[in-house]
Amino acid sequence: MKNLTKLTFAILAFMLLFTACSKDEDDNTPQVVKEITAEELLEYIIIEEYVPKASAPAEFGDKPILTTTAIKKEIDIDKFFTTVTTPYGPHAVNFLQTIYDANTGITSLETKFGYYDLTRDASGQIVLLKSRHNDNSNLYISSHFDSQYLQLVKRTLSIYDDATYKKISGNGYYRFYSDERKWRYKANAQPVYGELTWYYEKLNNNIWYGQDGGTEKYNNLFIIIPKGNGWKGQHKDKDLLLISTMHKDYYKAIGDIGMYEVYDN
Repeated sequence: MKNLTKLTFAILAFMLLFTACSKDEDDNTPQVVKEITAEELLEYIIIEEYVPKASAPAEFGDKPILTTTAIKKEIDIDKFFTTVTTPYGPHAVNFLQTIYDANTGITSLETKFGYYDLTRDASGQIVLLKSRHNDNSNLYISSHFDSQYLQLVKRTLSIYDDATYKKISGNGYYRFYSDERKWRYKANAQPVYGELTWYYEKLNNNIWYGQDGGTEKYNNLFIIIPKGNGWKGQHKDKDLLLISTMHKDYYKAIGDIGMYEVYDN
């Protein structure tokens, strides 16, 4: 009888272990197996943060930089394009190329840097899994930088460049005027209209870029993260402006990534 009881407990323990393992495996498997379409990708941007590798030459510095990847549709020719943007502006524009694996439910988005793997969660929402870079590329971003953070951001159709933004922690103000595509930064006060003498370009409502008019003429990438997204899990209750600044002559970030919120004075 004792041996039978031990055998019964052993069988139950094995079944519980098997169930637990199966659940873990299921948790790592896409719940909704369905290809992600180009039309769906139009609604998102991908933000990736890079830091120089330990092996990178000193000229690349030690500060992070940001890039964005966005999809655009040219209605006249009914084609989709993938654009990677850095503080220097649009870096690589290619026809949209995706690869879908029906066995895993993963859609891979190709860029000049490599691939982004995306899938769907249990509710069918799009999830960004990882980036896979082309290590053989001669691009600085691949050869001298490592990916540090990756985030998928849901876009909106709102206009964000008719506002002033204040640094969330510390001082600093950016003001933008969309009608004339002008902007200005000041450290200790909100810029007035007459001070808006620097120009910027817009890739879309969420991604802008421009060189400042100061002595160094740094290049800047401005990224809007609409309310509800947050950045690195924080400030989901705010519309955020991220700023990545780089030297005009060297592939080197100037300072840390700036994070700003709408300033209502």
